[in-house]
Amino acid sequence: MNIYFFSFFDLWPYILLMFFLWLSLSVEKTIGEKIAFISILLFAICRYRVGWDYVAYETLMKSDDAINYEFLSKFILSFSRKIHFYPFAFIIFSTISLTLIRLMLKKYSSYASLSWVIYFTFPLYFFQDLGTIRQSVALAIIFYSFHLFQCKKYFRCLILILIATLFHLSAIMGFIVFLFYFIKLNRKYNIILFISGIIISQFCTFYISSNSLFISNFLSHTFLASKLEFYINNSVVAYRLTSFLYLFWIIEVLCLILYNKLVEYDYRNKSYITLSNFGIFFYGILQIIDPTTAIRFCLMFIIFWLLLLPSFLYIVPIVKMNQIKTFIYLISFSVLFYMMSIYINACSGVMENACYVPYRFWWNHLF
Repeated sequence: MNIYFFSFFDLWPYILLMFFLWLSLSVEKTIGEKIAFISILLFAICRYRVGWDYVAYETLMKSDDAINYEFLSKFILSFSRKIHFYPFAFIIFSTISLTLIRLMLKKYSSYASLSWVIYFTFPLYFFQDLGTIRQSVALAIIFYSFHLFQCKKYFRCLILILIATLFHLSAIMGFIVFLFYFIKLNRKYNIILFISGIIISQFCTFYISSNSLFISNFLSHTFLASKLEFYINNSVVAYRLTSFLYLFWIIEVLCLILYNKLVEYDYRNKSYITLSNFGIFFYGILQIIDPTTAIRFCLMFIIFWLLLLPSFLYIVPIVKMNQIKTFIYLISFSVLFYMMSIYINACSGVMENACYVPYRFWWNHLF
């Protein structure tokens, strides 16, 4: 068992990628979007053992065990096993998910390069996608199906979500997301929903923490018992999940403060704010019951922040553009290292293949 000891120098690939993303903000938008997309795509398809589930998938492909996954995921993994080129699966999964996200950003983002910066630096986007490759493709397909939904091509949207379930069954929750799209709350009701979510989630957290023994005994014969026990006893996971929730709250508060300006700038922002609000509401409750489901379900709502957050750039009081870009650079850099610290803390004391560092290239490990 090889224990990994973190070194600051191991962050050089992430810093290099961040540099190209900064560069994408400094050039013409069309060129910048291409720079951002290609940089992130290369980072994703060249990686080796970077991401939580990488080793598990690699081990499965190298073994003779049955691949009991959804049809399309099974096909890609089986093909990689057949040709004895295991990075192929990760290349395909990353290419599909990132390409679909790119199509959405080009259609709906007011500043696609900035959306890519947000995608890279924000927790639960890029770093989550590096690990949960099957679910990430399913999420990207659902995200793209929003375009068909917007065009009122509901049958095609339905077919696309069904295709997403062939990568990961969690995509079935995409139907719920689009049902919530019809609920367009104004600022007042969004605030009520947001405050209700905080109260309910904190009450649930406090109640479970205060009555952990009673609840464990009461649910001892149900599937929830092990999940609640894991959450209560694992302080690292609880800290990580709570940190995400606090970050979500901060962003949603900013959205609600600037609600009128955001909606005035782009009417679709009204739907994005409402969707993300519902996602945060469910995350706050589900993180206590089942952290994995909480993250997967929430992502289907807050993925629309990639389209919403760039609007902030255009509703800020008159400020010189270079000053705004400087601010974005600093925030991106600090968020990147905040995010990395969360993952590194979560990985401390475990085998190096569970971490996002050190970054390695697959061609150095073919034989």
